[in-house]
Order: sequence, then structure tokens, then C-alpha cells
Amino acid sequence: MEAMYNLTRYGRADNLLDIKAVISIVWRSAEGVAYAHQQNVVHHDTIPANIMYDPGSDSVKITDSSKTKTGSEMATDLKAIFSEPN
Repeated sequence: MEAMYNLTRYGRADNLLDIKAVISIVWRSAEGVAYAHQQNVVHHDTIPANIMYDPGSDSVKITDSSKTKTGSEMATDLKAIFSEPN
């Protein structure tokens, strides 16, 4: 089983990741967000606390899908924001 930790764990001075690992994690996270966008899904809370990393397997995962919306849900939100009041 993977031991996944969110990136806030690695933001402390006594537990920093090396720059190559950081670049790799950020790159793969961006690829994951780009893939989600291609599927018409937007994650509205992509922050270090929602990016999980397992140093043993070098695995990266984006979590907290409760903050995601599909394109049609976003269109409904925008319509509600920009529509005239009743």
C-alpha cells in the first residue's frame, strides 16, 4: 500500500524535497489538471494540501474531487451569475 502524503508535509525546512522531485511533482500535477480539463472537468482547489505524493513509488495524485465541476455545471453557475435578477 502506498504511503501518500500531501505536499504540505514537504514544505517544512526539515523535510524539503530536492528540486528535481519538486519539478517532477509540479509537472505531473499540471498534466493531471490538463487531462481533467480535456475531459471537461475543472478542479477548483488545486493547492499543495490536495496533491498527494508517495516518495517510495514516486506516485502523484490530485485529491479533493468535491471541488470539481463539469463544463455544464460551470455554465449553469455562470448563467446564474450573469443573468438579470427576477
